[in-house]
Amino acid sequence: AKGPAGRGKLSSGRCTGFALAIDGHSRVLAQTADLPPELYGHGDFDCVLELETDSGKVMAYDTDGRLCPIGFNTAGLGIGVFNLHLSHAEGLGQPSVSVQAIVWELLLGQHTLVSALEFLRTLPTLAPPMVGSALLLADASGAVTVELDALGTFDVPAPTKGLPVVRSNHPLMPTSAAAYGDSRGSRRGSEKRRDALVNHLAKRGWEEPMDGAAALALLRGRRIRNLSTLACGGRGFARG
Repeated sequence: AKGPAGRGKLSSGRCTGFALAIDGHSRVLAQTADLPPELYGHGDFDCVLELETDSGKVMAYDTDGRLCPIGFNTAGLGIGVFNLHLSHAEGLGQPSVSVQAIVWELLLGQHTLVSALEFLRTLPTLAPPMVGSALLLADASGAVTVELDALGTFDVPAPTKGLPVVRSNHPLMPTSAAAYGDSRGSRRGSEKRRDALVNHLAKRGWEEPMDGAAALALLRGRRIRNLSTLACGGRGFARG
């Protein structure tokens, strides 16, 4: 897509984030929300939603009223969402479920990380995802990234504890790497942003105690944020 005259090509999504769970102190998830400003109202319609059901509460950031949340629930689960730019289009012509519906189910259903991963493992047999997307999930028990695809061939790996899980928009899993549909330049940019965040974490010392404010501070800098950054969100959590 082209932007206004003189603005060049619009970004197709350049989100970057990480999650970390360490016993005794650091339990955080944070990410940038980087989307084409012209297509997403320059952030004018972004909002933070605070929802409550009989099961518990949810706090989520939503871009432009698209109801694609980045958020946390009172069960202690945090979820980040990333465009993955896979070329699969099968989900558009068959029964499938959108990433928005998946994330709302996990948040409003008050899933923990364990039950969220169990739910994601059932998707290939119930209704595969509509398009490729990457989720970053964490609670006090660990952190993991899951790369969904419309073919239902994705893996749901075991969580990591004690080490940061860092991602951006290029595939990290072999099952989705072959279907990457964006340009080589976009992939290089995504790899550079992820590498920059890995370096920020190493320089700060990810082993040291970290709260939500400290996690957000790590997302600063021109190598991670860019002109398409509409917001940065993150927080610490205690349950899991």
